[in-house]
Amino acid sequence: MCGLSDLFCEPPHSFGEAPFAQFVSVLLLWFEEHARDLPWRREYTPYGVWIAEVMLSQTQVARVVSYYERFLKRFPDVASLASASQEEVFLLWEGLGYYRRALDLHKAAQVISQEFGGTIPRDYVSLRKLPGVGPYIASAILAIGYNDPVLALEANGRRVLARFFGLSREHIPQEVVEHLASCIPQGKARLVNQAIMDFGALVCTPRNPKCSPCPLREDCVSCGREGSVGKAQKRILKNLRVALCFEDEMVLLEKSAGRLFAELFVFPWGEDTGDPKTWMEELGKRYDFTPENLHFVGAFTHAYTRYKVYVRVFRVLVRRQGEEGVWVPKGKLSKYPFPSLFRKALCLAFPGEYPL
Repeated sequence: MCGLSDLFCEPPHSFGEAPFAQFVSVLLLWFEEHARDLPWRREYTPYGVWIAEVMLSQTQVARVVSYYERFLKRFPDVASLASASQEEVFLLWEGLGYYRRALDLHKAAQVISQEFGGTIPRDYVSLRKLPGVGPYIASAILAIGYNDPVLALEANGRRVLARFFGLSREHIPQEVVEHLASCIPQGKARLVNQAIMDFGALVCTPRNPKCSPCPLREDCVSCGREGSVGKAQKRILKNLRVALCFEDEMVLLEKSAGRLFAELFVFPWGEDTGDPKTWMEELGKRYDFTPENLHFVGAFTHAYTRYKVYVRVFRVLVRRQGEEGVWVPKGKLSKYPFPSLFRKALCLAFPGEYPL
C-alpha cells in the first residue's frame, strides 16, 4: 500500500472477483492483536459510540480520550445530556474546538428525548434527521453501537479501501461497500468497522504507510506502485485581534453567532486590520462606552485544521454610559465556556489570575 497517489488508478480485477472476504478475514485477525484500547470500546452502547464519533470528527484520538471520559461521567445517557444547560455542555467541551458539534449534540439529545423516548433510533433515516448526524456518524451508530451489518467509512477507512482496491477516496463505489458489508461475519460488524479504522490509523497511514509488514500487501492494488502519498496541506495564515474591555471589575462579553464559535461567549474580536483605536471607537458606539485607555498586552499563535492564527491582545479600560452588551464580573469569568483562543487571550490579559 505504499508509494501511490491515492486518487486514481485502475484495479487489476473486476469487483466481482476482488478478494472481499479475504480482506475482511485478514483485518479481523490483525485487529485481534493490534486493536487500540479506547474507553468507548470497553462497553459498547449507541450513546457512547455517538458521543465518541462526534468528538472524534476533526479531533485526534489521543486528545478525545480524557474529554470523552469526563463527558460520560457527567452525562451518562441521553436524558442527562438533554436536561443540561447549554453552558454546562460547552464547559465540558471547552478546548475540543468546533463547538457546533457540542451544540448539535445537545439539540439532538433533546430531539431523542422528545421524539424517541430517550432511545437513539436504530434506523438510518431517523438518525440522519438528528442535528449534526451525517452519513458517517449515522452508519457508525448502527455498525458499532448496534452491531448491525453496516459499513461506516471515515477518512481512515476510505483511504484503506482506496489503496487496496485502487479507487478514488472521494468515490468509493456502492458496489464495493455492499460486497464488503455482505462479507461481515454475523455479530462482528463493530469489529470489522473498527479494524478498518485502526488499520488506517496504524498501518495504512496518510504518509509513509507501513507496507513491508502489511498483511494485505499481496492483494493490494497500490502496494509497490510508484508515486507519492501526498503532502500535508499548508495552513492559511490569519491575523486577529481580541479586546478585553473592562470597567472596574466588569468585563464585556459577546455571544458569537458565527459557525466557528457558535453560541459561545467570546471577547470582542476581529481581523487585525486598521488602527486598533478606530476599532475601539466602533465598539464603544455599539456597546455605549468610551474607551479611556488602550493597552497592547501581547500576542500568541493558535492553530486550527486549516488556519494558523496570529492573535494580538488588547486590554481596554472603558467608561460605560449605558447597559448595552453582556458585562460579567471578572471573578466569574472562569464559569463561562470559552474557545481555547479566547482562554489564551484572557490569561494573557490578566496574567496569573486564570490558568489555561
